[in-house]
Amino acid sequence: MKLGLQHLAEMAKRKGTNRVTVDVPKAVASEPSFAFCKGVPFSYDRVDQQFIPGLAHAEDGFLTPVFFSKDILTYFYNHPDYAVSFGSDTYGTLYTKGGYISFGLNENGRLVMWLGDLDDLDQRDQVMLLAHNVPSDHSIGCEFYEGQIEAIFTELSQEQRLIRTSGEFATGVIERFSRMKVYKMDAEAAGLLTQLRRPVHFSEGEFGDSMETMTKLFIERIDIAPMKAVLRERLGKIELERLGNLRELKTLQLWAEKILELEEAGDALSPLFVLYDLRVAYKHLLPLEKAEEMKMSCRTRLGQGAQAGLEEMYTVLTHQLEQTFVTLTKAVLSMKPGD
Repeated sequence: MKLGLQHLAEMAKRKGTNRVTVDVPKAVASEPSFAFCKGVPFSYDRVDQQFIPGLAHAEDGFLTPVFFSKDILTYFYNHPDYAVSFGSDTYGTLYTKGGYISFGLNENGRLVMWLGDLDDLDQRDQVMLLAHNVPSDHSIGCEFYEGQIEAIFTELSQEQRLIRTSGEFATGVIERFSRMKVYKMDAEAAGLLTQLRRPVHFSEGEFGDSMETMTKLFIERIDIAPMKAVLRERLGKIELERLGNLRELKTLQLWAEKILELEEAGDALSPLFVLYDLRVAYKHLLPLEKAEEMKMSCRTRLGQGAQAGLEEMYTVLTHQLEQTFVTLTKAVLSMKPGD
């Protein structure tokens, strides 16, 4: 850029003028469109490819960013011919019948894809995306750009970290407690793992669906039978009478207290209880006053104010759930094998 401006200044001096006007967008836009996606007139700005660092080396325009409304994700989530997976919070992959394409989510909530990648999609998929094509906002600063252009390692998404830490807890139990399993229905859970994703619009419906998926994965799958079997060897008569009526979370709490000797087990497991209550508040048929009361209680237990939005609540909850499993794993690994 500096060399270009210096050249313009030298030309101006030779012409005896002290003023130069440069219309960069007009000059770039006057060039023909790149030879990709013929027949599907995607809107994009050649200025992006020319001037955003790291993109111009693909001289054919392959790395021209094309922008889309994130509303299209809702369609892809719910259509049987497509699947969407997020490798991190802002770096995802769209799977189609004909292949797949990577995309990013920029700071303005728009999808970013490379023009060259779009060319590899079936025309049916291109036309579907075209309906949600929006003008460039020139913003591609996300993990998609960092990973593909700057080769910066992408962190796991919060959902993937949550899955990983819950798995580490389950693995620790198997190793320390003679192959005892924390979770059941592994085959059924495999399908749910692909559904665990950050909501796009954070509507109440989307938020409720996320709470339901997490409840099924991290609460309803808890196998209480082996936990109760271990507890029966440690409990007194009165506690044994209560044990038979305990469900997943209360059983896990009692097991953590008595077997793992985890101090303040109730506090450590609080995010799981909040998750359960959020699932009830957003997915069950309740009197409006009761539902609002439960939602407010959940916000309070998450340390949030009354005005906290669903996105903030989701972020805090998933982070706290991750910490719950980290705490449980540490307690498990402190036990000797066979305890």
